[in-house]
Amino acid sequence: MPDPRIVAHRGCSAFHRENSPAALRRMAGEGASGFLVNDPAAARRALAA
Repeated sequence: MPDPRIVAHRGCSAFHRENSPAALRRMAGEGASGFLVNDPAAARRALAA
């Protein structure tokens, strides 16, 4: 089941304020470029799974 803290929605400016696509790519690799996250640790765990 997807982690509810990871929101796949490019249009959400509230998440964009804290998580730019470039920052996400640095954090989790190119595979995460479509995701906006409000919990970076959860994103890393989900991507590593």
